[in-house]
Amino acid sequence: MSKVAIDVPPKGGFSFDLCRRNEMLSKKGVQAPSFLKTGTTIVGLVFQSSAATAAPPTLPPPPPLPLLKPSSASPPPTISTKIKTTLYFFVPIPGAQPHAVILDVEERWLLRHLRVPTRILQRFGSKLSPDGVILGADTRATEGPIVADKNCEKIHFMAPNIYCCGAGTAADTEAVTGIFNFNVLYMVSSQLKLHSYQGYVQAALVLGGVDVTGPHLHTIYPHGSTDTLPFVTMGSGSLAAMAIFESKYREGLTRDEGVNLVTEAICSGIFNDLGSGSNVDVCVITKGNTDYLRNHKLPNPRTYVNAKGYSFTKKTEVLLTKITPLREKVEVIEGGDAMEE
Repeated sequence: MSKVAIDVPPKGGFSFDLCRRNEMLSKKGVQAPSFLKTGTTIVGLVFQSSAATAAPPTLPPPPPLPLLKPSSASPPPTISTKIKTTLYFFVPIPGAQPHAVILDVEERWLLRHLRVPTRILQRFGSKLSPDGVILGADTRATEGPIVADKNCEKIHFMAPNIYCCGAGTAADTEAVTGIFNFNVLYMVSSQLKLHSYQGYVQAALVLGGVDVTGPHLHTIYPHGSTDTLPFVTMGSGSLAAMAIFESKYREGLTRDEGVNLVTEAICSGIFNDLGSGSNVDVCVITKGNTDYLRNHKLPNPRTYVNAKGYSFTKKTEVLLTKITPLREKVEVIEGGDAMEE
């Protein structure tokens, strides 16, 4: 029975054929070249708008609600039952808007686990009402000891309300952020791709964005693990930047205070890490608005002695004068003694 050749379309994504080839050559004794060291400082933090800090409008108190207590014969209530019966209520009042009642629940726990919309907590006098995310990055790209690019972009667009900072190999960070940019809906519903590549993709990411539930800030490591924190740093200059955050970060930062703190953290990485340098880029993400501040600060501006460059006179400068005679004058003596044989 004859077989029909069918052209199979190539699959999208990364191809690791060269990785398998290099692994085979290493087993046969071929010494692989050393890796080039890269350097980056990327940071992010959650801030609170000045409007959210204002006192909320006073509302009439809602009517008291009877708490449901299970009988001794009924099984103990689950956490979902407790949430539905004692934690979160919408009480309709004739002639007025519904009132939300939150009973003995820590606001942080509500924001993280119950996913209560931030606007509800702001409306009813929440003390913790974050409003946006600020991302920051330096602009130096290195190839070992060589500065390949002095003003590259490390803050990548993912969606109108989501941006991402990349640290690691520039090609990998561009490819990973590009894949997420075009397949953001698919990536949300599927598994993490960085984890499936087992660290072969050298891309460390700081992901930040704002949705209907409020701001979110995450770090994604090359092997696929993630962290969710109010302030994060990654890259070779992350230790210097984290020192600034841990000493000066506080809850309730305004937008301007957050931008200044992110800028100071990036400058700390620039001045204390050889792989980080050049300028500071900042991206401020709020609900319905994104401000990308390209080259927000220039910590190391390049200066010249003369703005127009060096100038030389239009002549040949005489550095040394030396005369070498081409002929030598010789005296001839006649009638002298004959030479001995």
